[in-house]
Amino acid sequence: MLEISLLQSEATEIEVDVLVINLFEGVKSPGGATGAVDKVIGGLITELIVSGEISGSEGELTLIHTANSAYPDLRASRVLVAGLGPSDCINTNVIRRVSAAVIRKLRAVGAKRVATIVHGAGIGGVDVSSCAQSLVEGSMLGAYRFLKYRTTDTKRKPDVESMIIVEIDSSKLIAIDAAIKGVTYSNAEILARDLVNEPANKLSPADLASVAQKVAHDNGLDC
Repeated sequence: MLEISLLQSEATEIEVDVLVINLFEGVKSPGGATGAVDKVIGGLITELIVSGEISGSEGELTLIHTANSAYPDLRASRVLVAGLGPSDCINTNVIRRVSAAVIRKLRAVGAKRVATIVHGAGIGGVDVSSCAQSLVEGSMLGAYRFLKYRTTDTKRKPDVESMIIVEIDSSKLIAIDAAIKGVTYSNAEILARDLVNEPANKLSPADLASVAQKVAHDNGLDC
């Protein structure tokens, strides 16, 4: 299970394998946390925007290697710029989709400990609590794999172990923390996926009933 936590910090100051930032489509000069990262790596993100390599389109993922020897003011080893699409089209569904794509990309590049800013809560104008919840849901569901009956595969990339949500604005911390703790929807969908993925000879109707009874009992419900 992906471990998710919250840290009040500047995005540039956290030491992780990959730092995830974002960019809206059409933005030529990034601001906020993305702008701060761009500044400490010498305007490299702006250069990639100008060259057309980064457009900010939804789901576009650009990995930038940022070795500390080259960029001493940035603690992350790599930066992932996630495109969010047009700012006037941002919503919780976009944030979920992008967050899921991001976590799969992070796994593919072998990242274990990562950090991310909250997508959509700045110039996107979406409520910070909704943004944080969508980020958590998308990340958890994007990280999902059903490997219970798979034999060991030496080429399989290990899962991302932990994701730190980084926020410097103290006024947003309570809302983000509540969203992190409120992962009921994600856990429910993960349980449903596990049940669907079980073969029929492993999950009988009686077994399914037992799961329903346990879920009810654990949550104070009648079954």
